[in-house]
Parts: sequence; C-alpha cells; structure tokens
Amino acid sequence: VDDNMHLKGFLSLKKIIQSDPDTLLKDLYESEFVFSYVDEDREVVAAKVEKYDLVAIPVLNSQQQILGVVYHDDVIEVIRKEHTEDMEKFMGIVPGDEILNYNQTSVGGHFKKRVVWLAALAVLGLISGIIIHSFEEALTVLIILAMYIPMVADTGGNAGSQAATVVIRALALNQLAVTDWLKIVWKEARIAFLLALVLGVIAFGKVLWLSWNTVLPPEHNLYFLAFGISLALSLQVITSTVVGACLPLIVKKFGGDPAVAASPAITTTVDITGLLIYFGIAMVLFF
Repeated sequence: VDDNMHLKGFLSLKKIIQSDPDTLLKDLYESEFVFSYVDEDREVVAAKVEKYDLVAIPVLNSQQQILGVVYHDDVIEVIRKEHTEDMEKFMGIVPGDEILNYNQTSVGGHFKKRVVWLAALAVLGLISGIIIHSFEEALTVLIILAMYIPMVADTGGNAGSQAATVVIRALALNQLAVTDWLKIVWKEARIAFLLALVLGVIAFGKVLWLSWNTVLPPEHNLYFLAFGISLALSLQVITSTVVGACLPLIVKKFGGDPAVAASPAITTTVDITGLLIYFGIAMVLFF
C-alpha cells in the first residue's frame, strides 16, 4: 500500500524469501490482483475466491483503500451457510437468521420454518381439488381415469423439479443469465420432447398392463384410453419441464432467490397444469 492506504499489489512470503536481499519491494510485487469491494455480496466474494483459487482476497472501499482481508476459511463458512439456505428454500423451508444444526433447533423452530410454505401450497392445492370436482361426472363414467391421475401428476412434478434444479444450479454458478431465457426454454423444450416420447411409451404399456381386465363401457377401447392417458402424460412432461425452467428465471428477473421457485412450488404448479391437460384431453377424446 502507499501512504494513503491505496492497495498497489501483493507479494507472497515465498517470493520474498527467494529474492535477493537488496531487491526493492516495488520490483517484486504483483500489480494485477483480484479484490472485492466492501459493499459486495458475500456470495460474490466467495465466488471470486473459488474461481481464482485464492488463499485470501483484499477488501477495498470506493477510493481503492484497503479495509481488510477475507481468508479462505471464512469463505468456506459463507459457502456452507449459503448452501444450507438454498437447500431450505429449495424444499420450501423458511431460512432462519442463524444456521443451526438439527439438534440445536427446537420443535417450535422447525415448525415455524416449515409451516409457511406448506400452508400456502395447501391453500393453492385447493385449485386441484376444484378441477377434479368439476370433472366428477367424467370420472363416474370412466373410473379408470381416476386411477392414473397420480401417475400423470407425479411424472410432471419430477420433470419440473429436474428442470428447475438444473437451471437453479446453472444460475448459481453464473453459467446462465436471465437474458438467456429464450435459449434456455428452447433447449429444455427439446429435452422435454425426448423425455415425453420415452415416458409416453412407458405410460401406454403401464395402462395396458395394469388395466387389462378392467371392465369398460362398450363404446370405449382400452388401447385408445391408454393412448389418451399417455398423450396427456407426454404433454404434461413438456409443459412441466418448461415451467420448471421458467419459474427460477422469473423469480431471478424480479430480484428474488431462484431457489424459492423450486420443488414444492414447482410440484403444486404442475399439478394444476397437469390436471387441466389430463381432463382436457379426456373430454376431447373420450366424451
């Protein structure tokens, strides 16, 4: 540093020891270095330490004066806390101010961290019940449709959660930006199409195998029913994957943490879209 505490460069102890005793420091130090500003987010600082494999990183103010140093062991603690917070958000748990282990958190503490998202999603889940109730007459005529609602819903939830996980991780590692949304959606849509082909064939065979002896109304054919159910599942996979990829991007766009748009929120959302697709196709093909 100079007389005004402006950071000029850095010098390792190894280089000092190996240099000629008469050599001046100004001839030894490295003038190009990685640093962070005092108002930067801790995740940004941790990312710099990880990216450049640093033992420590200097912290400067707006006048380029050094205020302190962040060491790698502090960064490891930050990364651990951020990963814990992201995991809690990913599973619909409200992060606390402190990162405590399981035994240190009381029953009431666990309850408060979990109940908010679960209650909100339970209320949102009423929409699924309303959809099923509105197609009660169709289910009465073809009870076989009710048997495969869980299969369609679960497959959509799994596909959406996978897409959300991949996108959230890519955003966290700065591999993607929100401005890449069109490229991301197009790529995920193509992946979803391939997944839909495979899962649709599996669903077709599953319906035939499990419902081979099911008594159906004379005007309905099991093969056509299996085709309709597998078609609904395939469309559900495509829409769920696209929704799973888009939700984290939307949250990120509005300044939120993409992790909050993860597993529970994705599952509830695609349950609703899946039921609409399922009964929509059923009404078109079977009634």
